[in-house]
Amino acid sequence: MPTYSIRDAKNRLSALLARVRRGARIVITDRGVPVAMLVRAGLVAPRRQAPSRALLGASPVDPSTSASAVDALLAERADGR
Repeated sequence: MPTYSIRDAKNRLSALLARVRRGARIVITDRGVPVAMLVRAGLVAPRRQAPSRALLGASPVDPSTSASAVDALLAERADGR
């Protein structure tokens, strides 16, 4: 992964952004310490495998039951996710 100092990155920003648009990842350093990474956001990658049959065969959620987003969040935090 290419690395550039802040000064070099500032002087070559247009060229670096063009490389990032093509998929490159670039590390920006401050006195040799990595402080930022330029990456292209929003890329969509195809699935590596087909969805599981269990997921495809699952029944839909019943919208008539009330659910609390706060309760779901607290449950996830309790599970350590």
